[in-house]
Amino acid sequence: MLGLLASGWVQAQLSFGIVPATLYWQETSQWCWAASGQTMMNYVGPRDVPQCYEANQASGRNDCCNCPTPAACVFPGWPQFDTWGYKFKETAWGTALSWNQLVGEINARRPVWFAWAWDGGGGHAMVAKGYFEIHLLAINQRLVLVANPWPPQGRCGAGNAAGPFGGNFEWRSYDEYVGGPAYDHTHMVDIYQVARK
Repeated sequence: MLGLLASGWVQAQLSFGIVPATLYWQETSQWCWAASGQTMMNYVGPRDVPQCYEANQASGRNDCCNCPTPAACVFPGWPQFDTWGYKFKETAWGTALSWNQLVGEINARRPVWFAWAWDGGGGHAMVAKGYFEIHLLAINQRLVLVANPWPPQGRCGAGNAAGPFGGNFEWRSYDEYVGGPAYDHTHMVDIYQVARK
């Protein structure tokens, strides 16, 4: 959506878009990949792929849906979209979609699964589901709306987070989305155009 605002001599250009994908918080401290995969697959439909199913599939186990979640099931991973009947594209390792590509995906009503690598080791997976861009005088702002599955909230009674709900919607600058020396992370990969086979 593109708009033009004018008031006397001040003129601004504004564009934004949001995909109505539901945020699923991660159900263990390590299941950001599964929660973000669940967000993507449940948005695309028609499957409901719980995070513990994803963990079972990724590990070759069959007990990750037990309560409490077995410790051996709590591991970092990667969504196996193809296993669940989805096709997708992905960027080259270490590369984010350009701003224009990301805007194009959101405008086409397609969220983007992405992962960061923390400078100190490990990583985190989230979903980009919106954008906001404004040009006003000297202000040029490009923001990405992120469905962040952190903090976790357990699925088995007591849970493992401080509050009653987990996850957050966050606005991040596009530069932070890409990451690099000015931030605490680098970009791993974007998985986009997720669709049923």
